[in-house]
Amino acid sequence: MKFRIPEIVLGMLFATSLVLLGFVFASSQPSQSPLQHESTTENSGANGKGEVSESFWQRTLTDPVAFFTLWIAAFTAVLGFSTIGLLRATSRSANISERALTVLERPYVFFLDVDRIGKFAYQIAYRNYGKAPAIVASVRYGVQRAPHPPNPKEGGKLQVLPSGAVIGPGEPWTRGQINMMAGMVLPLPEGDWFLHGHIIYRDLFGNEWQTWFCRRFNGNQFILGDITSKQLNGNT
Repeated sequence: MKFRIPEIVLGMLFATSLVLLGFVFASSQPSQSPLQHESTTENSGANGKGEVSESFWQRTLTDPVAFFTLWIAAFTAVLGFSTIGLLRATSRSANISERALTVLERPYVFFLDVDRIGKFAYQIAYRNYGKAPAIVASVRYGVQRAPHPPNPKEGGKLQVLPSGAVIGPGEPWTRGQINMMAGMVLPLPEGDWFLHGHIIYRDLFGNEWQTWFCRRFNGNQFILGDITSKQLNGNT
């Protein structure tokens, strides 16, 4: 079991308070020698009633040492709770700063465009719109004719890239050439032509992010059109 700093500090302050309170209690107890005790017993037997010893609070209020020790214990307890509150506030501030750094300084990779490089061939391009480099883990892309838009995260060709594949801040990144006629089997299925892709990348902290897209061919180029579903076009 791993203890955190606030728990250790609280335990030390609590233990100190207990020790100080023990001193207060010990000092508040009247000490009697055996002879005094015997004398007290005889006197109480003689007059029918014994001397009533002072209570804890009475002894504390009348004994300067016990009184100041009690105040030290109380201040130690207050200091302990204040320290724990300060540590929690500091921890929350650190968490907020880390989240802000992760959100604001992270990479944001999106589908940029698709360029025609041949009669039926196209080149897919991404762009990093964030402030930090993106370490690409894998890309998936494909083109197919179907009656409905395909799932960008499942169809197409998958490429797992080495750790050296990096998209710098503000830089375009071309990856994935597709050919509409490659692997085509006649007769063509009914529907439209769809271009889809999926990229997985990481930031410098090792957090994983994703972007996926799907575009419909309108006879001249691939456009977004009415494909606005989060399952077909989105990011994390």
